[in-house]
Amino acid sequence: LLPLWLMMQAMVSAQKKLNSTGRRSGRWRTSERCRCRAAQELDSLKLLYAASSGDGHTMPGHPECFARSNAALNGLNTALEEANQATVNDASTPRDLEQLKNALANGVDYDEATDELLQLVHVPAYVEGLRELLPRAREAGCMTIETGGPTYFTPYSVMAAVSAVGAACAVADEIVAFNNAAVSTPAGLVLTRPPGHHAVPGGPKGFCLYNGAAVVARHVQQKHNCDKVVVIDFDVHYGNGTADAFRDDSSVLYASMHQERIFPFEGNIDEVGQGEGEGCNLALPLPAGTGRTLAFESWDTVIAPKAREFLRDAKKCFVVISAGFDAHFLDPTAQFMWDASDYYHLARRARELAGECAGGRLLYIMEGGYHVDNGNEASRGVGGALGVSIAELTRSTLGLASLEETLAARGNQVEASAPEKKAGLFGNMFGGGGGGAKVDPVEASRFALYGRAPRPDEPMELGMDILHRARQIHGI
Repeated sequence: LLPLWLMMQAMVSAQKKLNSTGRRSGRWRTSERCRCRAAQELDSLKLLYAASSGDGHTMPGHPECFARSNAALNGLNTALEEANQATVNDASTPRDLEQLKNALANGVDYDEATDELLQLVHVPAYVEGLRELLPRAREAGCMTIETGGPTYFTPYSVMAAVSAVGAACAVADEIVAFNNAAVSTPAGLVLTRPPGHHAVPGGPKGFCLYNGAAVVARHVQQKHNCDKVVVIDFDVHYGNGTADAFRDDSSVLYASMHQERIFPFEGNIDEVGQGEGEGCNLALPLPAGTGRTLAFESWDTVIAPKAREFLRDAKKCFVVISAGFDAHFLDPTAQFMWDASDYYHLARRARELAGECAGGRLLYIMEGGYHVDNGNEASRGVGGALGVSIAELTRSTLGLASLEETLAARGNQVEASAPEKKAGLFGNMFGGGGGGAKVDPVEASRFALYGRAPRPDEPMELGMDILHRARQIHGI
């Protein structure tokens, strides 16, 4: 893989300069690749990915900033390099490294989302109105267009947002192309910003401009004849925008596990959808302090059974994951206690669900995740909690052991100072805590470097009661 700085240069260049067709140059479409490469080569491909830096869409001091792009790409690159090296070291696969890059994971070319695509979810007045703000943004440099987040807007924000949605739809198209070619279906991973799951059909909210997950759901229904779509959201904040988009729709199941009583202050357990969509909105508002046990219990006993039942009679379906990484215990915007290895195991569960019920059609879209610097000299370049978590999700997708398992096998110990969780500028608004808990320095620094969190007691009684009530409400 190219060094990170070269990748970032390529992304920025692509963001600003389109070829004559308006298409991002430099990558093949999978449909073209399917005609050019043997099926046995395609069968080894495990991941399709797209990235957009959102260059120019950034605000000093705001958690949703350009540094998130660096952290996300660091995480992806880390896992891909490990996968390539592991295969190079395997004597049974005597191929050079450049071949292995194409065999394991491929980047996907994409176009900016058209108005027609955006309007699958968003009302025309909003799509047009956002562009009409550009002259004011050019004059102001950066302006606030929604105070709940707050959501900011710059002269480059529309370009960033339509690139993010376009990338997500392009990767979804490629996943379906592989599936239609009757070869092993790779998962998709879209690392773009700004995020999207708070954006409602008629406007922006919570850092989000356009709702990529919702647009992808509609897109695969209309273009690829998927009769049912499941959108699972494990961002620590409830995806109110996605829920709004499908509130009265029986063809899309939206399921979210999130922290209760924080932004956007929605997602109560009795929010189940309405009209024809009643029962197709599954909200699990979990208490602060939720960690691995409650997260996995939520998936295993509520979300996965609900999704399986929903997809049972589907002819063709698709699974979209709104992959927020802000449930991590170092994230400044909330108070969950997940660590990076939890994303590894959630990715395994998502892959199993998609393989069982959706022909392997599975797409992750990055939402939140705002810890990008863990303050440890030895871990520079890892990308903070966001980067380490994305690396673990990618390892799981590629079939690698988690770094937690690798370190346990090696018995590695790391000496460093304990990191602290900082509330930051937006901590109080989102419900994030203040300073971090007092933990053993070695244990904390192992987490800082490799994604292992201290394991405090979880609020099991409260959490299990919520899951019990959800099973009753939804007949699980």
